Amino acid sequence: ALLLGLQFFRGIDFEVGDEFRTSEESLDDSLLDDRGAIYDRNYKELAVTLDKVSVYANVREIEVTEVVSQLAPIFGTNEDALRSQIKKEPFRAWLAKNISQEEEEAVAELDLDGVFFHKERARYYPQRHIAAHLVGHVGKSMGLAGVEFKYNSLLNRYGVSLKEAGAKEISAEASAPEGEYLVLTLDLKIQNILEKLVRDISDGKEQVKAAAVLMESESGKIIGSAHFPSYDPNTFEDASISELQNILAEPIALPVT
Repeated sequence: ALLLGLQFFRGIDFEVGDEFRTSEESLDDSLLDDRGAIYDRNYKELAVTLDKVSVYANVREIEVTEVVSQLAPIFGTNEDALRSQIKKEPFRAWLAKNISQEEEEAVAELDLDGVFFHKERARYYPQRHIAAHLVGHVGKSMGLAGVEFKYNSLLNRYGVSLKEAGAKEISAEASAPEGEYLVLTLDLKIQNILEKLVRDISDGKEQVKAAAVLMESESGKIIGSAHFPSYDPNTFEDASISELQNILAEPIALPVT
């Protein structure tokens, strides 16, 4: 694990701390394939990597009426819609995507011929629009903005050579999350206050942009950074260019005196 501080200077930068934790899994695993969680300073989750489970059918192997009647109630979908979805595909039909653990167990118990699970690792942001421009987002396993983007550099720079970089291994009894992770100086309690502040300043009008940053004066560490309008990193593909733009990381024209 890396304990990180943030400095706000031409965007976001990191101060690399002196502690890390290794999970029980081999360090030979690529960190880019399984990005660690990101937490605020109190270990509140900002970004985690989860298993995303979907269900599909090999159309030529299933009995359509049986599959539709059995799965529609589990997924809470209309039987006609599910039947139509299957019939329009000649080979493989997606029946449901990103299902819950309960739905997965219910489908597995049915053991239907020709029905299979597809599992993949997916990035999830439980705070949604809160601090979205600071945390950023991931696409195709790569950080595309914010802390997630800078995380790429850390993973590429250190990889499995954290000890060589001067990090110290901490004991399994230490009070910290398991696995590879980042801890930011961001405080969600203060962040929520800033989120309300920028919304009030903009009067909730999305055509009016507002941003606020709170930093420790001595260290320069960021405690909160809010932006309005914001976006949901879980569905960043649906956000407009205007919503994705971070005015705090863009050049500002100053008036001439």
